[in-house]
Amino acid sequence: MSDKKSIRERISIFYDRLRELPPAENAQDAMKQVSDTMNGVEDDFSGVPKNPDPGLEFDGRMYPPRSDYTKETQEGGLRAGTRGHVIHAGADGSLRMESRKSGAVEFEKAGAGQEGQSASAERSRAQAQGAEAEAKDGTGTETGKAGTEGKTASAAPTTSSLLNRAQAGPPRPSAGQQSDPQPSQSQGRGAQGLQRPQPKGPDLGR
Repeated sequence: MSDKKSIRERISIFYDRLRELPPAENAQDAMKQVSDTMNGVEDDFSGVPKNPDPGLEFDGRMYPPRSDYTKETQEGGLRAGTRGHVIHAGADGSLRMESRKSGAVEFEKAGAGQEGQSASAERSRAQAQGAEAEAKDGTGTETGKAGTEGKTASAAPTTSSLLNRAQAGPPRPSAGQQSDPQPSQSQGRGAQGLQRPQPKGPDLGR
């Protein structure tokens, strides 16, 4: 057993040892870490042998939370009370210790479940952002491609349309249009009949 230390020194060592432990998986695991670490610190530095059935009177040694002072919360965690502290163990393995006298938080540590949820949420956000970026890029590319193909198809005549135009011949005039009139033979003869006879010269035989 090492040198005896004050309660405040032992509490500080207790917190340091808890921080060095891996994150707890759940509330029961977190509370077990508290009990095992507290017993180890008191074995090393309290100078008082462990009482297997400690009473409410202080014998110079700190003890882990008693089962009859530990309650389960609605969220699936555990809440335990000691002489000087209130201990909260979350369902995700998180741990928080508050001073019973001042209410100040003296120790806090994330659980393995809490860290896993944060990492999972971060991966989900990254995947959602990547999918959104791909969707935007794909939509813009396909829209531009379709628009270009549509304009090209409407501007360039096809081979079949050119052949149909050639076979149809020149366009016929519509009902409202008239072709240029061609002079008929009767109109030509009428013009000739209207011509005046040329006067003859003097008859030299008379």
